[in-house]
Amino acid sequence: MVLLEILIPVFKTLFLASLQLYNNVVTSAAGFKCQNSLISDQWRKGILELINGFRRTVAKGQQLGKDGAKLPSAKKMNQLTWDCNIEAEAQGAAKTCPTSLTSAQLPVFQDTAYKLGYITATKAIKANSCDTTKTAKDLLTEQWNAAVANQPDENVIKGEKVFSQLANEEMDAFACTYQICQTTSYYLLCFFNKKPAAAGAPVYEKETGTKYCTDPDCKYAVASWWKSFENKGFGEDRENKKSLISAANIAYDETTKVGCAIDVGDACLKLGKLYIMCMYDKSTH
Repeated sequence: MVLLEILIPVFKTLFLASLQLYNNVVTSAAGFKCQNSLISDQWRKGILELINGFRRTVAKGQQLGKDGAKLPSAKKMNQLTWDCNIEAEAQGAAKTCPTSLTSAQLPVFQDTAYKLGYITATKAIKANSCDTTKTAKDLLTEQWNAAVANQPDENVIKGEKVFSQLANEEMDAFACTYQICQTTSYYLLCFFNKKPAAAGAPVYEKETGTKYCTDPDCKYAVASWWKSFENKGFGEDRENKKSLISAANIAYDETTKVGCAIDVGDACLKLGKLYIMCMYDKSTH
């Protein structure tokens, strides 16, 4: 018996509710290569995965907002990557531990006229006894939870900054840094390559239809490919024929990996159909 390794649990053509958040992107130490040796790659990885996790939850329509109601799922949302140039800008701005920055204080991103967006957070700590990674993640999580608790929909709330920044669908790069200020204060500063939209504008474009399917749909497709052979088997004729191709690919004893994708684009929706395809690392023909 060959155990099949599912590469990514049920690939969706729309990438988790049109979310372009890929697994294991810039999550290893080798993926950063930033110059600031005072910040560890473990710290960078923890912050990167946390914020992308927030965005993934929103994109999939699983984020609870105001009064416990789920926020709309996102039609598209970028996977964030860690930018060492932005980190250097943040490191320079964080030296004085400012709780707010004026427009003039914000650096220009990559020689454009677009100023970086930012968020800050502080926490009292005991001198020389701070887990820097946990403290940063706790601060961001506290800010995120407080923000989404007052978020009724996908639009920017006047005066709100954290959700509108962290869930901004158009940004794709950011970096954070931290300082220990006056020995007992942990200061966190994050810069993003896009500022939040204006109050009332959407933080992200919401999904307006059922644009992705659930696991049962995928299981049904695979079951239908296999059903005609489930009880009777292949018999003595082992020749790979067109009528056998779907089941033969499932049964092929040299296969070790499989990935499936689902297309529910407009053409399929008009027909009331889902298009599901699975590909294998070894072929029977």
